[in-house]
Order: sequence, then C-alpha cells, then structure tokens
Amino acid sequence: MKIIVINNEGGGIFRFLPGPDTTGLLETFFEARQQLTAQHIAMTYDIEYLSASDINGLKNILPEFFKTSSRATLLEIKSPAEKSAKVLRDYFTFLKKE
Repeated sequence: MKIIVINNEGGGIFRFLPGPDTTGLLETFFEARQQLTAQHIAMTYDIEYLSASDINGLKNILPEFFKTSSRATLLEIKSPAEKSAKVLRDYFTFLKKE
C-alpha cells in the first residue's frame, strides 16, 4: 500500500473552497494551523515514512516510495497552505479546459 499525505499545516482546504477565502476571517476562524507531521502515526502502525518539502526532495524520494515493499509506505509532502491552494485552483482550471 502506498499513501500520500499533503501536509499544508492544517485547514488549507478552506483556501480553495468558494466562500471562506473571501471572508477576511480565514486564518482566525477556518484554519487550524499546526506544525505536526505524519511521522509518528506511521511509526505507530509500522508504516515506512518518507517526506519531502520541495520539488527536488520529492524527485529524489519518489524512486524509494515506488519501490516494491512488503510494508505500507507513507509519503508526506509538505506544502505551504497559500501556495498549495493556488496550485490546486490552477489545476482545476486546467482540467476544465480539457
């Protein structure tokens, strides 16, 4: 089993859903910022843990992530909430054009 977790430090989904991002109250009432990682939950369930925080780190770790293994592997990709919302919006716009 291969698991990918996008960690945008909590509540980033509200940055691309229509509504909360235009209230001016996004950070105060919608986001729940945190600095936690998925490393400890992976350890708890004996899941191999890998992480990347930039594109180069991701490119370097992907071959390890996709290796055949008898253990589940979790890849955590750390992404700034502000940037990940823009990337996701751009992606959805791209999909609409296809």
